Amino acid sequence: MSGPGTSNAEHAARDDAHLRSLGIKPELRRTLGFLSNFAIAFSFISVSTGSFGNFGVGIGLGGPASGQQHHHSGNGVLPRHRLAIGQRLVAQGER
Repeated sequence: MSGPGTSNAEHAARDDAHLRSLGIKPELRRTLGFLSNFAIAFSFISVSTGSFGNFGVGIGLGGPASGQQHHHSGNGVLPRHRLAIGQRLVAQGER
């Protein structure tokens, strides 16, 4: 973090000098290679596969009520909507 009397440019220059003293060339690459791209795609696919798989188990063992597709919780908000609202609140807190 920059201190009260330090600008971001001064802080970046100090960091760059430190990296050079360690023998590291300061650079920022904004490209994704094949492995990075695959890892991101795999993480999305894994989550959706797990969600759909668990949904299938719930329907198979508990019927439609297990997914609470048509049943409201006590406060009138569907559980999946409560999850979406919670995720949005967490994402907004990251700013």
